[in-house]
Amino acid sequence: MTQQNTTIRQRIRPYRTMFTILIVTVLVWCIWVMSEPRSYDVPVKMRIEGLDTARYVVTNYDSIINIEVQSDGFVAASLHFKLKHNEVPVFVQNAKSTSYGYAFGISDVVPVLKKELTLPIQTSVRGRQDSLRITLEERSKKPFIPQLRDVQFSFANHYGLNGNPIIIPDTVWLYGSEQSLARIEALYTSPAVVTVSDTTASYELPLSPVWEEYLDVRPSVEKISIYVPVGQFSEKTFEIPLKLIQKETNVNIRIYPDRVKVKMLVEKNDYRRLSIEDLTAEVRYENQHQPHLQVIMSRFPEYARVKQIDPQIVEYVIIK
Repeated sequence: MTQQNTTIRQRIRPYRTMFTILIVTVLVWCIWVMSEPRSYDVPVKMRIEGLDTARYVVTNYDSIINIEVQSDGFVAASLHFKLKHNEVPVFVQNAKSTSYGYAFGISDVVPVLKKELTLPIQTSVRGRQDSLRITLEERSKKPFIPQLRDVQFSFANHYGLNGNPIIIPDTVWLYGSEQSLARIEALYTSPAVVTVSDTTASYELPLSPVWEEYLDVRPSVEKISIYVPVGQFSEKTFEIPLKLIQKETNVNIRIYPDRVKVKMLVEKNDYRRLSIEDLTAEVRYENQHQPHLQVIMSRFPEYARVKQIDPQIVEYVIIK
């Protein structure tokens, strides 16, 4: 039995040697072929980035472009595996605007391809087409002035609003179908409490996402910024006479008290500027059925604000 096995091995040995030589020859040939520079056609999947998808709908674009790569087979094989599950991004801001949308010159895309695919510098790449085209359709749009609703501003002690807040942007666009946009009448902020610091600053406020009720509506922005000018305020108290306003000039009316104390808040830079001559407090007599008269500040500078009026109501008598 042993002699028979030895005989079989002796007969197989030449074939084994030939098979080994064949494998080595094929392997050497493959390496030689793969090492030779050649032209390879490679399809590349593209992905559009930076497009304002709220405003535009992409109706058509060249999702795949064909490139010709001059390289050895190893680079081509590596490229094939890289592109099998990956897409190469191209950014709209680098494209040229056209009547139908945007277009990228392939010569401009090639450097991006080489960088994204980490190809060797010496690798030659050129496109099989002149340009990469993106066709767009602009959605219908409707402008809205964002309105503050249920927003509370909390100021530190002795600090307050020193001027007019500014909303940025002053216009928010909603994009979608005309039917959906017609149903939206206003755009408001979501409820919020803003703790304001002791310096002028801007604060972000989210918009109430009314667009989420419609599948085809998108906003230009989802948040607004509000610029809040802040000043440090001090109290300044005045005792001023009341001015009586009455429709019936033939009625003799006496009010008591005829003077009120008014506490004004004024920014520290304007403290000395505010004087009693800048203030007017008045009451209005309409008819004899009024139980009392309400005191209002009918005149004061825009740089000051009323903190307290004492008393807020006064009594009156009609003298016949």
